[in-house]
Amino acid sequence: NIEYRVCGGTEIPAGDGSFDCVVLWTTLSHIPRADHGAVFAEIARCLAEGGRLVVFDNDLAGCSMASGQFDLFKVVLDHFPQAWGADNYLMRNLPPALLQAGFARTDLLHLHTVVGTDQRSYGFKVGMRAVEIYGNSGIVSPALTQALRDELTL
Repeated sequence: NIEYRVCGGTEIPAGDGSFDCVVLWTTLSHIPRADHGAVFAEIARCLAEGGRLVVFDNDLAGCSMASGQFDLFKVVLDHFPQAWGADNYLMRNLPPALLQAGFARTDLLHLHTVVGTDQRSYGFKVGMRAVEIYGNSGIVSPALTQALRDELTL
């Protein structure tokens, strides 16, 4: 039996120990770091004994679309997390943060740093968002911004 609930992470409408598994799917990167402890505490309250928290989120420290050392997309994607206010090391710092929040153990991280650029992929959407943010920053001209968009769609 699977039940999906959408709610705020610090006030989950469920009793203590009511879930065998809680999944955070690209959620933590949208929650201010200062609130992570409260979110982890609420999840721990809702998990049944032996329950699991499964986290899928971006490993911004390792992702790249660059095909070489001087590829402009490296610069664009390096700019993206800072402009967006994202934590590059969110996933890499997750195990100690969970232990500090009272979780008894954490399993090994599985980091996947290949960013697909097929137009149907999440990586393509991230790339386009990164290009828009980079272009809107005024660092590059509108013509270069358009050229970067065109490059992604090749």
